[in-house]
Amino acid sequence: MALTLAAPSAWAENTVPPELTELDKQDQKPSQAKRESLGWEIVYSSNAKKVQYWWNDATKICVSLKIKSKKIDGLSTIENKECESRLAAARKVWEGKTAEGAFVKKVDTETKQCTFPAGAKARQTLVVILESGNRSCNSNVTAPGEDSAMFVGSTSGSRFVGEAPKDGEYIVRLYLMRNAARRGETAAYTIHFAVAGGGQGSTAAVPADTPPTRYDASGKVKCSADKPALDQWCNFRVIRYLPRKAADIWIANIAFKSEERYRFFHYENEVFTTDDKAKLSWQRQDDNWWVAVDGQEFSLLPDALIFGG
Repeated sequence: MALTLAAPSAWAENTVPPELTELDKQDQKPSQAKRESLGWEIVYSSNAKKVQYWWNDATKICVSLKIKSKKIDGLSTIENKECESRLAAARKVWEGKTAEGAFVKKVDTETKQCTFPAGAKARQTLVVILESGNRSCNSNVTAPGEDSAMFVGSTSGSRFVGEAPKDGEYIVRLYLMRNAARRGETAAYTIHFAVAGGGQGSTAAVPADTPPTRYDASGKVKCSADKPALDQWCNFRVIRYLPRKAADIWIANIAFKSEERYRFFHYENEVFTTDDKAKLSWQRQDDNWWVAVDGQEFSLLPDALIFGG
């Protein structure tokens, strides 16, 4: 997996994030759990050089830790390429249990990757939805003949809906993040594949607005259709990505009277996106986000929905 990531300018002057500087001079192993809980993963370790490189997918920062007498003895940011070049090797591909559901293919234990059960043609819509109780289980999507993934689940979430750039067979790779793999974790998963608008294979497709069967929380939020009255209640489900302060959110779409449909939102860095070409607008209202879709669908999403609490 090749990633082309640029370091944020805030760290260009060798500024180590505060959550790491406070760990300086502490025992290396106990503080490791703290780093991992904050979204950092180790991508390189040398006993001979007494150094470790740590990467954070959310902030795109690479940090070098010096180790002396089993304690951290100095931290500094280094060029992202030092972590990126080791990132793929540091992540262990998980040879998982048999997947379940429609449009599913078992992980191939030889190639350690999942492939679409049918090819896709350019400009068709691809849908990949991963469900797992282990948040460290992720999927990447790679176009035919490409080395770099067009979708990286560890940074973009559990759901991919996008336009196929070319004809051919698309590769979906499942893996556990390195920190979870080192702890010997396993992950049951269900992964759905669909090609919207005439994909070959099964007679059914996974709708792009399919809500997950495993999620962090569910309930009801204020909503309305046609007018921003917010005078009704809509069911929701949410999957949270707390280390990077992000979430995938499904809201029951009351604009559809005769069938149950959901509107999907991805929230990250105070920005909402959706998986179709709908126009979104949003603004703060006290401890909530007011979100509108095409001026026709309206929802009020509390911070507690996104972050818990």
